[in-house]
Amino acid sequence: MRILYVDSVITDVESVHSALPWQITGIQLERADSLAAARLVLADAPHAAFDLWLVKFTLADGCGIALLNRARQAGLAVPVVMASDAAQQEEILAALREGAQDFLFWPDD
Repeated sequence: MRILYVDSVITDVESVHSALPWQITGIQLERADSLAAARLVLADAPHAAFDLWLVKFTLADGCGIALLNRARQAGLAVPVVMASDAAQQEEILAALREGAQDFLFWPDD
């Protein structure tokens, strides 16, 4: 399984990476630290190359919903899961209305 993980907070990335048994499960994590970096990753790889997009709602250069919208406008069926450490009900509803499969909340440590 190949996951595109978009998050500008390095400590969150490290937490996700250490929480999953990557070698056992065969999961490959491709990280982008901004919307712009994610767009470059997606430009270099076929969209079908990823089995899941895990996207933080708030990024350094914008809102993660922009990537979700890009996937849906392109007709991609890739599952997109949005995440936030400070999710408000409006954010969750907006992401789900735009087609996110789920919304994860993980509080700061």
